[in-house]
Amino acid sequence: MVWMIAIVLWIAGTFVFAASANMVVRANPTSRVPQWFGRPQRHPGRIYAVRIAALALLCASAGLLAAEVGVGAFLAVLLGGLPAVFLVHRHNRERTEIRNH
Repeated sequence: MVWMIAIVLWIAGTFVFAASANMVVRANPTSRVPQWFGRPQRHPGRIYAVRIAALALLCASAGLLAAEVGVGAFLAVLLGGLPAVFLVHRHNRERTEIRNH
């Protein structure tokens, strides 16, 4: 039962994190979004609340998994952010292709 709750929390956290990345991408349709450091040209303030909620869900999932998986539960938090990284990367690649043509 703990595994099931942890997986549901992880999926929810991953989805919310991807949604926050999508919010930033939609706020900056014509400009690149910094991948790791820096701020985009337009940065909605509600992004912070959404990201905190995503991290809370991912950390709750890792907390439930920590007893059984150990340090590997930390990897779940990192993996939860990958879809957001891919969304921003795709957006930046599209902006670069538009600029080069």
